[in-house]
This record gives sequence, C-alpha cells and structure tokens, in this order.
Amino acid sequence: MSYEVWNTGSGNLIAAFESEVEAVAFAEASMREHGAAYLEQLALVQEDRDGRLEMVAEGSALLACAVARRDAVLSGAGSPTGATSA
Repeated sequence: MSYEVWNTGSGNLIAAFESEVEAVAFAEASMREHGAAYLEQLALVQEDRDGRLEMVAEGSALLACAVARRDAVLSGAGSPTGATSA
C-alpha cells in the first residue's frame, strides 16, 4: 500500500510514501514552503496492493489535515496518526 500526492491541475505525481502520516507531513511541509493556496491543487490518494486507488483528501480537506498536523506539532502533542478522509 502506498500514499501518493498528486497535482490535480497538471496530473503529475508529486511524491509517494509508505504511510499516510508521511504523506500528510509532506503536505504540511509544502504548505509552509509554498503557502496554503498550493494545497488547493493537491490530492492525497491511497493505492492498495492490487493497484486500486482511493481518494483520501484533496484541496481544502488536505489543507485541514496539514493544518491539524502543524498545530499538533506546535502544541507539543506530536503528529496525528493520519489524515481525515474527504
């Protein structure tokens, strides 16, 4: 199973990760680097062992996951266990 971050505007695969937590951490880092508006064009997709894809979060839902992770880290609570499904 893998988690992939896609640019929905260009259709390009941006990055792939073994866990949802890693993928959301990437989204949070991207938000810090490029700004919140950047996440509006990204989607987090889960690919299972059979190659089936399922949307986990995109746009504002992915932004909400990234903000929640950032807030948890800043508050000292650590990182959440995963993203919220869209």
